[in-house]
Amino acid sequence: MVKILQPTEPFYRQLWPSKARENHLPFLTSCKVRPRYFIMTSCVISALILISFLSSSKENGAQSTTLKQVVRNDIINQSSNNREAKIELINDHLLNKGKYPQHGDHVRDTESLPLRLCRVTTAGVKAPKTSINEPIGVPYQCAGPSYEYFSKKLISFISKASKYGKDPEHWGRRSLPMPPNSSILFFGNSHTRQVFQSFMCQYQNEIMNVTRLLGADSKGSGIWDVRLPKNVTVFGVFNVPHVYSERWMELLTLSMNRSVDSVQVIVLGKFNTFNDSVNTTFAQLMKNMTTGTDADFERIRPPDLNAIAQVYSGPIVSVSMFSAADIERYQTTLNDTADLREGGRTNIHPINGREYVQYIGECATDKSDSVGTCSKDFGSTKSRGKNGHRCVGSSGGHPDLIAWDIIEACYRLLGS
Repeated sequence: MVKILQPTEPFYRQLWPSKARENHLPFLTSCKVRPRYFIMTSCVISALILISFLSSSKENGAQSTTLKQVVRNDIINQSSNNREAKIELINDHLLNKGKYPQHGDHVRDTESLPLRLCRVTTAGVKAPKTSINEPIGVPYQCAGPSYEYFSKKLISFISKASKYGKDPEHWGRRSLPMPPNSSILFFGNSHTRQVFQSFMCQYQNEIMNVTRLLGADSKGSGIWDVRLPKNVTVFGVFNVPHVYSERWMELLTLSMNRSVDSVQVIVLGKFNTFNDSVNTTFAQLMKNMTTGTDADFERIRPPDLNAIAQVYSGPIVSVSMFSAADIERYQTTLNDTADLREGGRTNIHPINGREYVQYIGECATDKSDSVGTCSKDFGSTKSRGKNGHRCVGSSGGHPDLIAWDIIEACYRLLGS
């Protein structure tokens, strides 16, 4: 069920002038989503039983050995005490729905991955983007050889995730993104919005209700209220004028129809500043939306981690952008987190949005309405590829990994 609501009249009177209302609530449609079934299996057999069985087969003159026996026997013979090898076998098993890969097989069929990836099948580069999980949608879709090359690195990294400290049993495989009876607020700019969109795409079959409380653009900016089973609520607030007012907390509460304090976790991204946005469509959008209000896009700096922590006592997951331009701010976030922890604030968890670039590479696009292909450099700015939004395609994308990190951080912070 999808509902479209205008902002409440008190919000209009205090911030949103009538002349700025037009053209900010784009038409929304819903679409059917194919159900997906994720199967996770595990198999543990005693080495003693296996050896006994193999000996029996040999005595009976058997000439063939099952694939499972070959893989297990190989690990037992080569590394009986090697825990890392055993973990990788389990990880391979989970990735392949219980079908063990042949020895030396490094290319896995992405169709068999029992993972919550936001996978988008497109008609090819330059085609119109595929409608998926509307009205939330999934922009920045990619295809073509460059994306396929990237996707192989992505799947290879996921298959070895345990080597990088990830729990292969839960990372990317949670039945719900949050514990029962909990809520989460994604709060930031378009990079935070892209993580939210992949986050919701991963759980599209579980979505019970979507309400867009405020529409800001056709890419998904605005305010969202999404309901999932077991009383899980996901809010998304992206590229809104509220944060350029000294009364941002009050205005946000009015727009969400809910106190921010009542949300269990805030996922905090970056907010664009005036200096970041000179001569951009975003700057023009904010100028139009704040004209005649007490919000001042040019002079009021949006809240940062310290400002949020002063007014919100719950867990905060601070996520940096995919952009290389945000590296310095992430270092500042780490320092601020350390200072806050010294002061007794222990429920803040920073996540580096670029952590996985060293393993999977850059894969960015500026195409939001049509299908692009991942590129390190595009447009008029040479560094734009490293600063752009991340590609999402038939094998998912970089935002999936950050969404999984957020989910695991929430389960830890909420003690579940």
